[in-house]
Amino acid sequence: MNKTIVTLSFLLIAFAFSAGDAEAYRSLGNVTTKINDTTYLLAHAYTLGFLNADMNTPILAGLEETSQFDTAQTVFSVEGEGELTVSSIVLSGQDITSGGYEIAAGDRPAFMLIAIVEGVLAGQGAPVMTLEKIPFTYIKNGESTTEEGAYTFFDQGAAESDILVAP
Repeated sequence: MNKTIVTLSFLLIAFAFSAGDAEAYRSLGNVTTKINDTTYLLAHAYTLGFLNADMNTPILAGLEETSQFDTAQTVFSVEGEGELTVSSIVLSGQDITSGGYEIAAGDRPAFMLIAIVEGVLAGQGAPVMTLEKIPFTYIKNGESTTEEGAYTFFDQGAAESDILVAP
């Protein structure tokens, strides 16, 4: 009986740890740092990658889908009191090609969306950043595709799509 309980407990723990790895996107957490009374640094760390396809995801990040640079960008929103000015970028140690970070099939490297938010009313609390969309393009079976995909987020960061393999 004890051996069965131990075995089932081990399998339950193994399943719990492996279930989170079944997503191409995975949140690693958020950090908010107060720089001064009206300026905050907001950061969201995550991993991204498919098992069966190379990916490319943007370096640029912004509050809207369109960009003055006419290229895809990670989209997020910021809520806070005041006339907010936001500067942002996605950081990673990945190689850069075609205006984005290159991710090899099977890899899940770490990324960090960094935003500096200025103009927060003093004494009103820290602004809150919400990730909305991470666009990507991919290469599957050696064939380049112009098809674009994206993770779109609802309900405080839950991924709308949690596929591990590219379509």
